[in-house]
Amino acid sequence: MRWGRLVSLDVMRGATIAGMLLVNNPGSWTQVYPALRHAEWHGWTATDLIFPFFLFIMGAAMAFSLPRQRARGEAEIGATKGSGRRAIIKRTCRRVLLLIGLGLLLNGFPAFEYERFRIPGVLQRIGLVYALSVPVVLLLRPAKRFVLGVVVLLAWWAVLVLVPVGGEAPAMDPTRNLQRSLDLSVFGEFHVWQGGPTDPEGLLGTFAAMVTCLLGYWAGVFVRDRELNAKTAARLGLAGLLIAAVGEVWAYWLPINKPLWSPSYVMLSGGLAMSCFAVCLWFVDVRGYRWITKPLRDIGLNAIVIFVGAGMMSRLLARTRVGGWPEAPDWTTFAFDEMVEFGVGPRFASLVLALVFVFVWWVIAALLAQWRIVVRV
Repeated sequence: MRWGRLVSLDVMRGATIAGMLLVNNPGSWTQVYPALRHAEWHGWTATDLIFPFFLFIMGAAMAFSLPRQRARGEAEIGATKGSGRRAIIKRTCRRVLLLIGLGLLLNGFPAFEYERFRIPGVLQRIGLVYALSVPVVLLLRPAKRFVLGVVVLLAWWAVLVLVPVGGEAPAMDPTRNLQRSLDLSVFGEFHVWQGGPTDPEGLLGTFAAMVTCLLGYWAGVFVRDRELNAKTAARLGLAGLLIAAVGEVWAYWLPINKPLWSPSYVMLSGGLAMSCFAVCLWFVDVRGYRWITKPLRDIGLNAIVIFVGAGMMSRLLARTRVGGWPEAPDWTTFAFDEMVEFGVGPRFASLVLALVFVFVWWVIAALLAQWRIVVRV
């Protein structure tokens, strides 16, 4: 069986968006299970895998979408030299600008207070990674792409451990590292993430995040150019485990660190994403068990729309007070307090409210899928 449209791509994309909604919308930030928290600094939890999994799947999808874009461009413009490539570049520029624009909109919504307006963000990084990855795929042959990926990771390793920070010794501390110094110089203290000293979507880590996307592209090409069967899925899964093992071994010399997107983190998260993609590929596309993953596919079909809409709803809920009184708690806090008072454990109550939030957006995604509304960003 040759490949067509891989449902597993939509399923994994939906799973990552559902994961983002789950960890970003607890009932109480002080009552969260450890697995649903990011690592304090070095190390990783399951939550730290969600974003790189999304970038990996974006890369895997590129292996299928870029040839279609090239063919469509040649059909519309004419099969002249470079017409397909020009069509891809045009669409890429439009998509990158839209992603960055949506990210800035989401960061400022609803008050748009410039004094503390965060400039980096999740959607901004997605856009920048896409902007870096597409030219690499279009302009370089597979061997050169591999060499570039290795060079980027080794160079980032060298930068992290050798380049002085602020005129002092090199460091990878939360309050003293090269990425933080650059972000503060470019954006300023009040235009980066205020939840910690180092912005997790800082500028320098974007280049290593590009390699995560390229790992996904390589996985997509591997599947695209082979028979869609259990053997292909097994080989892909084994390759992923080997790459993840390299990341774990590398961590002995360079810590796994999500905010800095360290090279060891790239290998670990990319390898695990590849193995999960292989399992999903076998389960959904090879064996055909699609009904059980339909909720995730519904979310994946409109992933960016769901992410932006959920982010806006979350911010509105945080500003809306019960009864309209300024001193009253917001609706999420009110629901959490009521559940705890009723006898529900604090962490479980916090998780339940997060699951309710995800469920609401799955219903919206299911309606969009039923109405055949798919918004591609």
